[in-house]
Amino acid sequence: MLNKRLHILVEERDREMLERLASIKNISVAELVRGAVRNSISDGWKEEQEKRKLAWSQISDWRKKLQKFNKDKKPLTVTQIRELINYGQKN
Repeated sequence: MLNKRLHILVEERDREMLERLASIKNISVAELVRGAVRNSISDGWKEEQEKRKLAWSQISDWRKKLQKFNKDKKPLTVTQIRELINYGQKN
């Protein structure tokens, strides 16, 4: 249900293009704009999700590397932390 109003200003040329395209698709300008907004948001959301998946994958990889590096499960020393930083900067 549509219950929120959004006011936008567009240039005359853009309004004419919207009207022509809406006419071709046999829909209202409002529906055309709503569809464009939905598609834009959906694309942005998918892109954000992909970035998050990649970040999580990288974090998981680093956790595995850290577990291998820290086999005795003791807190890391300053030297070990420096080695990890140096390793990360090289890779």
